[in-house]
Amino acid sequence: MRGGPVLDKVTLKLAAAVLLLFPAAVAGGQNLSLETNSQIAERIRTLAETAGSYDEQVELTWLLVTRTVNGDEAAHRLARPHAERLKSLDALSYRAHFAFGFCRGKEAFETRDPVLKRRRIDEARRAMTTAQEIGARDPKFLMESGVAQASLPTEIDLHRQSVNALTVARREMGNRFAELPAVRRCEWYWAMGTGFARSGLDEPARDHFRIAYEIAPDSLFGRLAINWVRAKGG
Repeated sequence: MRGGPVLDKVTLKLAAAVLLLFPAAVAGGQNLSLETNSQIAERIRTLAETAGSYDEQVELTWLLVTRTVNGDEAAHRLARPHAERLKSLDALSYRAHFAFGFCRGKEAFETRDPVLKRRRIDEARRAMTTAQEIGARDPKFLMESGVAQASLPTEIDLHRQSVNALTVARREMGNRFAELPAVRRCEWYWAMGTGFARSGLDEPARDHFRIAYEIAPDSLFGRLAINWVRAKGG
């Protein structure tokens, strides 16, 4: 099976449920009292209308992106218009740029018109590439964005860029990588494995998927990793 793991419906539902119960877990530990995607989007809208904190708007938009990466397929539709507005307000906000590119990429694969689909894929690639260039010195961002790219369909053709971002992130983190929660380290190994799998490099892919599963066997990405290994007869 070339192209990396695919999110099955049971896993998607489980991930979405977990994210709705524990939104703070994917927002850098901040205690956000917002449970649903609609509540988050409404909070962003309120902040925009009242000239509220730009940084908080970006953070909340990033939370919706993170939920999408973790299987909540509805979150990106609410994030996209906010990400587009936020990136236009600050040319150096790499999280806003990446959020827009990621959401545009998701939108592309929901588009039936082949010409419009191609245009949206190209726009998504440009935005995510620009974001990683601007945020090249932020290892946390590089790791999160690398995992996000790995979660997109193979046709987006960013698996090499994802592997590069993840590699730089781990190098810059140094010993701090080992101190990350198990689920975060599992995501890194899963995303690296996905990048190798999409490049046709099954052996390093298998090695990374096995480590991902060993680190967090009950997590979303641990399950995806072992599913790939088993599909390959490993």
